[in-house]
Amino acid sequence: MEPQKSGTGIPSEFPPNFEGELPLPRTQEELRRQLEEYGADISDFLMEELLKVLVKLEEESYEAPDGLCFHRRCGGGSMVLGKDLEMYCANCGKIGKLPIFSSPESGIM
Repeated sequence: MEPQKSGTGIPSEFPPNFEGELPLPRTQEELRRQLEEYGADISDFLMEELLKVLVKLEEESYEAPDGLCFHRRCGGGSMVLGKDLEMYCANCGKIGKLPIFSSPESGIM
């Protein structure tokens, strides 16, 4: 896969779109359990902040076990990160920055 159009941050090719129905977004409790299973040893405050970001990500996208990401709003367009650090969907085009980079809570704008 050629990752970028020459001289731009816009991807020139995308992996295949998701086929079928996307799984429902994981809930905050499911995400918490998963973090605890991975052995995340962080303060309650950091856990809550991390869960806020992860819930936003779950609402916007689905990450398959193979690591590919799909846009929920359009029903499963494949998503890639451009050189400009913007997310792109095969169906929708530019969809913006990930919530972790664009939320006031992150301190990164």
